[in-house]
Amino acid sequence: MNTSPPIQFRLVPRAELSPANRAGMFALLSEHFDGVTPEQFARDLAEKNLALLLEREDAIVGFSTLQAYTTTFAGESINVIYSGDTIVTPGAWGTTALPRAWVAGVDSLHAKLPPGRCFWLLLTSGFRTYRFLPVFWREFFPRFDAVMPHVTRRLLNQLAKERFGNQLDAEM
Repeated sequence: MNTSPPIQFRLVPRAELSPANRAGMFALLSEHFDGVTPEQFARDLAEKNLALLLEREDAIVGFSTLQAYTTTFAGESINVIYSGDTIVTPGAWGTTALPRAWVAGVDSLHAKLPPGRCFWLLLTSGFRTYRFLPVFWREFFPRFDAVMPHVTRRLLNQLAKERFGNQLDAEM
């Protein structure tokens, strides 16, 4: 029987993150990824407007940084949620804490965005995140079992170009 205290989550505007929150987030990220620098972490966080914090007894056991914004595609105003750094401690692996928190956080965030379609722009470096896509969404791209529709490729390229500028290689 698991007697660990439950994992709680909260969606926090970046400007309201305490120095202890920021230090805990950086410590967690740098513990699990090689080459993370304080400057790189600060740059990524500065580009986001929210952090989804997973906490167990005041200790950060996971987080995801988010940027919610509105843009125009093909004459339509659309909402975009871009997730940046995301990590969960091994002690919280196998729990539903991150997916539950992410869905609840995005639902809350989506309710505050202007009316319109909403897209998740995700960069993933591993299979754990990618495997959630078919669980929560009927349609997502890229995927191994379906060709990306032309309009979706145009949207993806536009969103990536807006985020990453000349770093984007649309041919890859």
